[in-house]
Amino acid sequence: MNAERKKWIAWIVLCIIVIIIGLAILLKPKVDYESMNNEIMEYVNGLENIKEINSDKAGIYKLTLEDSIWYAAEEKDKAGYCLAVNTTITAICQKYKALKDTQKAYIYYYDESGVLIAEPSEKLYSLESKILY
Repeated sequence: MNAERKKWIAWIVLCIIVIIIGLAILLKPKVDYESMNNEIMEYVNGLENIKEINSDKAGIYKLTLEDSIWYAAEEKDKAGYCLAVNTTITAICQKYKALKDTQKAYIYYYDESGVLIAEPSEKLYSLESKILY
């Protein structure tokens, strides 16, 4: 094969690679953060004891809970509540492709004074929370 032909083949291969990468970027599904956040807010607003929710990025949330309800609850009720909230918010994030199906949302729970009262479990993919108070 002569040098000119090798150059053309290399050029064609390079163009094909660039086209494939460009198509992959263009066809990658976009996350509808507005709809996802609206659905999360709708869910959270249906729960009586959540006073505030904040997020710096998808999948990491800070929830502020009412002191009177949290501190009056038994340990098993706190764990069940956190598991339900963690599961629902994770499912919403996965639904909108903000998280992969193998990822979980990290939800941190604070009381009205700003004290961290529950945090994500240290287990790899557990949706349970570690109850601190």
